[in-house]
Amino acid sequence: APAGGDPSSVEDDDSLPTYKDAFPPLPEKPLPEGVQETENAWTTKIKPLKSSIITQVFHVPLEERKYKDMNQFGEGDQAKVCLDIMHKTGAHLELSMAKDQGLSIMVSGKYDAVMKARKEIVSRLQTQASATVAIPKEHHRFVIGKSGEKLQELELKTATKIQIPRPDDPSNQIKISGTKEGL
Repeated sequence: APAGGDPSSVEDDDSLPTYKDAFPPLPEKPLPEGVQETENAWTTKIKPLKSSIITQVFHVPLEERKYKDMNQFGEGDQAKVCLDIMHKTGAHLELSMAKDQGLSIMVSGKYDAVMKARKEIVSRLQTQASATVAIPKEHHRFVIGKSGEKLQELELKTATKIQIPRPDDPSNQIKISGTKEGL
């Protein structure tokens, strides 16, 4: 997928061809002379293999960076945080300083690992903002989804933390915290 591309365009591992589909076995015995094979496994059209590894680039503007000490790029707290994110998520991170002193972070890995790394990057390397939204209680279940799946999906896609009041709480205020763009 292209950098910053639409995550929905990445297919699940289930839809990828198996090794046997992609590389059919060669015929065991040669055919007798004069007999031609009607269908050769190597000439039939095979769907191209899709990579299960994606790469996305995230940009953290200077004014939203938590660690602004530019003297020792690649050292200190920021580097420790990035190493920790790589170990936690299994994604590969590459950092570079943009001309505007913002931070560009290229994240590669499986889709889930990249999304988890993005969430970690946002929460640990970028300053946080928060907003409160009033949503009627009867609609909270649609935000949460079955077993909290919709809520987790929303948090992953937007790299935010969404706090919904408990069912016994009379409040209808939902608090969202994360980056300005995620809100």
